[in-house]
Amino acid sequence: MLENKAKLLLKRLRYLIQRWVVAPLQPKSFRDEYQFFTQIKSMAYDDTAYKEALLRSRSHQVDKVLTFENFVARNGMLPGIKELLQEVLESQDHDDATVNWCRQVLAEYQERATGSRPVETTFDLLYDAESRRMLKSIIENRRSIRSFTQQPILKEDINEILASGLWAPTGCNRQMINYLVLDDKEDMKFCQKMAGETYPFPSEAPICVVILVDPRVYALPGHRHMAYLETGAAVQNMLLTARVLGIGGCWLFWQDAAPKHSEFLSRFKLQPWLLPVALVCFGYPAAVPKFPPYRKALSKCVYYPGK
Repeated sequence: MLENKAKLLLKRLRYLIQRWVVAPLQPKSFRDEYQFFTQIKSMAYDDTAYKEALLRSRSHQVDKVLTFENFVARNGMLPGIKELLQEVLESQDHDDATVNWCRQVLAEYQERATGSRPVETTFDLLYDAESRRMLKSIIENRRSIRSFTQQPILKEDINEILASGLWAPTGCNRQMINYLVLDDKEDMKFCQKMAGETYPFPSEAPICVVILVDPRVYALPGHRHMAYLETGAAVQNMLLTARVLGIGGCWLFWQDAAPKHSEFLSRFKLQPWLLPVALVCFGYPAAVPKFPPYRKALSKCVYYPGK
């Protein structure tokens, strides 16, 4: 008991030192970012999206141990997960996919606990050589496009691109990626300025997408990098899907790591906890870069300890 209290005290002390001593000595961009995540952590939330993210995160902890050969019991977590699941079910706007997945995880846990289900050892689907060749070709032939025609993009193609981003991996299955989809030129110019892009091509594209992350479930300052990692994974999926559809795309950063821009939030009626991380423009290419930027040899990028 005393050991646990000592660890908790040290954790709080470390947090106070980081906040009041270390953080003020950092660059302004870091201080703004740290303040944003600290402020989010200090608030209480009760909306359905937040509860669903918690439900996915906690269910993931059970799902994760189900893959171990030596089954690790998580009985202590189950009452809390079931209670949270019931709260989500009582919300009229709850997400069925989240609820169904959570139920599947809990059901498998019960089967594993009774020894009636073995550990899965293989993927359900293995891909042949032609599929692997096509994937390699798609990855290697993606280009950043900065010149677009004004041919409109079908809504179903945009939805396919956006959905592919949601299938990117996220920490503990939190799934905190959101999108702001823009087709108005003035809105595009506004966001292009916020993103810090000086060339005109983003606002000349038919569609621009701002990647927004809802970081409330991992709002610990030490976890803030997850917002950027998960955005990168989502954007890569989106760009590759666009390439398959014959649509060009260009991935741009967002200049302010932690926004203080109330104008941005109010213009698009966004919740204050949403963090813009990237701007991606999409359209059919009017010009394609002539010379592919070939990659370095793998041998120059790999290190093997002890060799």
